[in-house]
Amino acid sequence: MTATTLVDNDATWTDNQFNPPGATVATATHFAEIITGAATGAMIDIIGTTAATKTLTLGQNLPAGVANGDQFKIRKHWTVGSVFGNPPPAGGLAKGDATTADQVLIYNGAGYDIYYYLESAFGSAWVNAADPGSNAADAKILPEDGVIVKRQSAGAVSVVLTGAVKTGTTSVPVFSGTNIIGNVYATDMTLGSSGLFSDVAGSNGVLPGDIGVADQVLVYNGTGYDTYYYSNGGANGTVWGHEGQGTGRQARTR
Repeated sequence: MTATTLVDNDATWTDNQFNPPGATVATATHFAEIITGAATGAMIDIIGTTAATKTLTLGQNLPAGVANGDQFKIRKHWTVGSVFGNPPPAGGLAKGDATTADQVLIYNGAGYDIYYYLESAFGSAWVNAADPGSNAADAKILPEDGVIVKRQSAGAVSVVLTGAVKTGTTSVPVFSGTNIIGNVYATDMTLGSSGLFSDVAGSNGVLPGDIGVADQVLVYNGTGYDTYYYSNGGANGTVWGHEGQGTGRQARTR
């Protein structure tokens, strides 16, 4: 095992089984999830699969703590097309043009990539609003992505996904600035059970403090966002707090 490879001496995979030939992080179709050891929950894109050496080549460095003997699973990335249908089924998200089709928004670090299913006389496909001439059905939805669906049609709609419920620890990267993160589990959780805060020093999880310095967790309430932070002392004590409503609130995240 090296910083960018995983070796399974019992592997029976074939060349390029978990990636398209010449894959990059942008085109990776599968990822490896570490499921035992100090780095449990870490997820790394697969950009190469080699049968002869029983090796996976990774698109990112393995995190610190991965050791010989640690176990991993190989999972396939969800995509816009695989989650919402390609094409969306009857009763699913509405098809149409940029003004009538339902939209799927995925945060890209600076703004939102906006996808919709274009249906026109010239053809039908998932497209990115910024590049409606290219097929975007394979646009990835990462496990930690918080996906926003903008319903432009009247009435509610249900999107049903079938598969195994994810269990165990999941490691989600949080970068400086705004992060749109989804709940990776199949049930609600509270801020207290989320693992977002784990020590007063702030070296693990969100930075505590008062509302002016602490990292903020924004939970959508249907019309806007409720803002929470972890207070690390003073008049509020050491507890999750809610902006404008004191402390002690245990918001549920979905």
